Amino acid sequence: MKRTKKYNPNKNLYLEAKLALKNSAVGFVTGSDGCRMVDLRTHKVTDPSILTATRLSTLRHKWSVLIAVLGIDSNNQKYMKAEEIQVDKECLQSELVDILNEKHAALGKNFNKKHLVNYGWIGTPFAKVWQECEAFDVLTNLGAFNPYNPQEKNNGIT
Repeated sequence: MKRTKKYNPNKNLYLEAKLALKNSAVGFVTGSDGCRMVDLRTHKVTDPSILTATRLSTLRHKWSVLIAVLGIDSNNQKYMKAEEIQVDKECLQSELVDILNEKHAALGKNFNKKHLVNYGWIGTPFAKVWQECEAFDVLTNLGAFNPYNPQEKNNGIT
Protein backbone atom coordinates (compact mmCIF):
# COMPACT_ATOMS: atom_id res chain seq x y z
CA MET A 1 0.00 0.00 0.00
CA LYS A 2 1.31 3.43 -0.97
CA ARG A 3 1.90 5.84 1.86
CA THR A 4 0.83 9.46 1.29
CA LYS A 5 2.93 12.39 2.33
CA LYS A 6 1.82 14.54 5.22
CA TYR A 7 0.31 17.91 4.49
CA ASN A 8 2.88 20.62 5.11
CA PRO A 9 1.27 24.08 5.51
CA ASN A 10 4.64 25.86 5.32
CA LYS A 11 5.39 24.32 1.94
CA ASN A 12 1.99 25.44 0.67
CA LEU A 13 2.63 28.95 2.01
CA TYR A 14 5.94 29.18 0.13
CA LEU A 15 4.38 27.91 -3.08
CA GLU A 16 1.52 30.44 -2.84
CA ALA A 17 3.98 33.26 -2.13
CA LYS A 18 6.23 32.25 -5.02
CA LEU A 19 3.30 32.25 -7.40
CA ALA A 20 1.90 35.56 -6.12
CA LEU A 21 5.28 37.33 -6.33
CA LYS A 22 6.28 35.83 -9.68
CA ASN A 23 6.17 39.09 -11.68
CA SER A 24 6.77 41.50 -8.81
CA ALA A 25 9.68 43.42 -7.39
CA VAL A 26 10.16 45.57 -4.32
CA GLY A 27 11.65 49.01 -4.78
CA PHE A 28 12.83 51.87 -2.61
CA VAL A 29 14.34 55.28 -3.27
CA THR A 30 15.71 57.56 -0.58
CA GLY A 31 13.20 60.17 0.48
CA SER A 32 10.14 58.03 -0.24
CA ASP A 33 7.70 56.89 2.44
CA GLY A 34 8.63 53.22 2.21
CA CYS A 35 9.02 50.25 -0.08
CA ARG A 36 6.75 50.01 -3.09
CA MET A 37 5.74 47.10 -5.31
CA VAL A 38 6.61 47.09 -9.00
CA ASP A 39 4.93 44.98 -11.67
CA LEU A 40 7.84 43.74 -13.79
CA ARG A 41 5.70 43.37 -16.90
CA THR A 42 4.41 46.96 -16.99
CA HIS A 43 6.82 48.71 -14.57
CA LYS A 44 3.85 50.23 -12.75
CA VAL A 45 4.38 51.14 -9.11
CA THR A 46 1.82 50.36 -6.40
CA ASP A 47 1.65 50.14 -2.64
CA PRO A 48 1.93 46.57 -1.35
CA SER A 49 -1.09 44.93 0.22
CA ILE A 50 -0.79 43.67 3.78
CA LEU A 51 -0.69 40.08 2.53
CA THR A 52 2.10 40.85 0.03
CA ALA A 53 4.11 42.76 2.64
CA THR A 54 3.74 39.82 5.02
CA ARG A 55 4.85 37.35 2.34
CA LEU A 56 7.93 39.44 1.64
CA SER A 57 8.95 40.18 5.20
CA THR A 58 8.19 36.93 7.03
CA LEU A 59 9.23 34.32 4.48
CA ARG A 60 12.79 33.54 3.44
CA HIS A 61 13.65 34.11 -0.21
CA LYS A 62 16.70 33.97 -2.48
CA TRP A 63 16.92 37.68 -3.21
CA SER A 64 18.24 39.36 -6.31
CA VAL A 65 18.86 43.05 -5.63
CA LEU A 66 20.09 45.89 -7.80
CA ILE A 67 21.41 48.88 -5.88
CA ALA A 68 21.95 52.18 -7.67
CA VAL A 69 23.21 55.70 -7.22
CA LEU A 70 21.44 58.10 -9.57
CA GLY A 71 22.58 61.41 -10.95
CA ILE A 72 22.11 64.11 -13.55
CA ASP A 73 25.20 65.30 -15.39
CA SER A 74 26.02 68.83 -16.57
CA ASN A 75 24.14 68.21 -19.85
CA ASN A 76 20.93 67.28 -17.93
CA GLN A 77 21.33 63.62 -18.86
CA LYS A 78 20.04 61.18 -16.23
CA TYR A 79 22.31 58.25 -15.44
CA MET A 80 22.98 55.68 -12.75
CA LYS A 81 25.79 53.62 -11.38
CA ALA A 82 24.51 50.20 -10.32
CA GLU A 83 25.61 46.94 -8.79
CA GLU A 84 23.73 43.67 -8.76
CA ILE A 85 23.70 41.49 -5.65
CA GLN A 86 22.63 37.84 -5.85
CA VAL A 87 21.96 36.18 -2.50
CA ASP A 88 22.72 32.47 -2.66
CA LYS A 89 20.95 31.41 0.52
CA GLU A 90 17.37 32.06 1.54
CA CYS A 91 17.05 35.00 3.93
CA LEU A 92 14.55 37.50 5.25
CA GLN A 93 14.29 40.94 3.72
CA SER A 94 15.38 42.46 7.05
CA GLU A 95 18.62 40.46 6.93
CA LEU A 96 19.62 42.25 3.72
CA VAL A 97 19.60 45.74 5.24
CA ASP A 98 23.18 45.77 6.54
CA ILE A 99 24.58 44.32 3.31
CA LEU A 100 22.66 46.81 1.15
CA ASN A 101 23.65 49.83 3.27
CA GLU A 102 27.32 48.84 3.19
CA LYS A 103 27.37 48.27 -0.59
CA HIS A 104 25.36 51.45 -1.24
CA ALA A 105 27.79 53.55 0.78
CA ALA A 106 30.74 52.09 -1.15
CA LEU A 107 29.00 52.72 -4.47
CA GLY A 108 28.17 56.31 -3.47
CA LYS A 109 31.78 57.12 -2.49
CA ASN A 110 32.91 56.70 -6.10
CA PHE A 111 30.06 58.80 -7.51
CA ASN A 112 30.44 62.44 -8.59
CA LYS A 113 28.88 64.44 -5.72
CA LYS A 114 27.94 67.31 -8.07
CA HIS A 115 25.75 64.96 -10.10
CA LEU A 116 24.25 62.98 -7.19
CA VAL A 117 20.45 63.06 -7.03
CA ASN A 118 19.36 59.96 -5.14
CA TYR A 119 19.98 56.38 -4.00
CA GLY A 120 17.66 53.46 -4.73
CA TRP A 121 17.30 49.71 -4.94
CA ILE A 122 15.02 47.14 -6.51
CA GLY A 123 14.83 43.54 -5.45
CA THR A 124 13.01 40.37 -6.36
CA PRO A 125 12.38 37.44 -4.02
CA PHE A 126 13.70 35.13 -6.73
CA ALA A 127 16.79 34.97 -8.95
CA LYS A 128 16.71 37.62 -11.66
CA VAL A 129 19.33 39.15 -13.91
CA TRP A 130 18.62 42.86 -14.17
CA GLN A 131 18.89 44.67 -17.48
CA GLU A 132 20.22 48.20 -16.96
CA CYS A 133 17.51 49.87 -19.09
CA GLU A 134 14.76 47.98 -17.22
CA ALA A 135 16.22 48.91 -13.84
CA PHE A 136 16.60 52.56 -14.89
CA ASP A 137 12.95 52.66 -15.99
CA VAL A 138 11.73 51.07 -12.74
CA LEU A 139 13.79 53.41 -10.56
CA THR A 140 12.54 56.41 -12.54
CA ASN A 141 8.94 55.25 -11.97
CA LEU A 142 9.71 54.97 -8.25
CA GLY A 143 10.62 58.67 -8.24
CA ALA A 144 14.39 58.36 -8.12
CA PHE A 145 14.95 61.62 -9.97
CA ASN A 146 12.59 63.64 -7.80
CA PRO A 147 14.65 66.09 -5.74
CA TYR A 148 15.60 64.67 -2.36
CA ASN A 149 16.49 66.95 0.53
CA PRO A 150 17.97 65.03 3.49
CA GLN A 151 17.13 67.90 5.86
CA GLU A 152 13.40 67.46 5.16
CA LYS A 153 13.41 63.72 5.88
CA ASN A 154 16.08 62.11 7.94
CA ASN A 155 15.82 58.54 6.66
CA GLY A 156 17.75 56.55 4.10
CA ILE A 157 21.40 56.70 3.33
CA THR A 158 23.34 59.84 4.28
